Amino acid sequence: MARMTIAGHSAHAIINDWPIGLFTTGFAFDVLHKMTGRQDFAKTGYYFQVSGYITGALAAITGIADYAALDKKGQVKHLANRHALVNSAIMALMGVSLFARRKNPDTVGALPLSLTAIANGLTILSAWYGDEMVYGHGVRVRDLHIKPGDKDLRLPGDEEVVEVLYAGV
Repeated sequence: MARMTIAGHSAHAIINDWPIGLFTTGFAFDVLHKMTGRQDFAKTGYYFQVSGYITGALAAITGIADYAALDKKGQVKHLANRHALVNSAIMALMGVSLFARRKNPDTVGALPLSLTAIANGLTILSAWYGDEMVYGHGVRVRDLHIKPGDKDLRLPGDEEVVEVLYAGV
């Protein structure tokens, strides 16, 4: 499986901020709902979290592509395994939370709120593993720890987009 890029950069690194931000914002709206009782806060939180789940699935797909390109041995693969395991737990917790709320997104029960809180806490651990791979070991920065001959999957027109982004720099 080829690593995925957007304008020459890791698609996973670009996309993975979305689910984190959407899950966190959704949780904040759920807390506001609990504090005020306003149903519009609960509904907003729910839809932020649904959007986070969708973008989380996209981040997972791009992360799997990067994961498949890693050498099979070493500390980086262990970090990647932990990163993937924590992200899988986050998606499972959020999935159960969203499933529990699907019939009535206008309110937040104790179980969905607790699951969302735990999932949001786990994003800190996941981010640490991801940052350690990138900043500590150069994964997707210096192409260290990548199988020989592995290629990037680029979108059509990718090089033209890079030229536009660099225009005037």
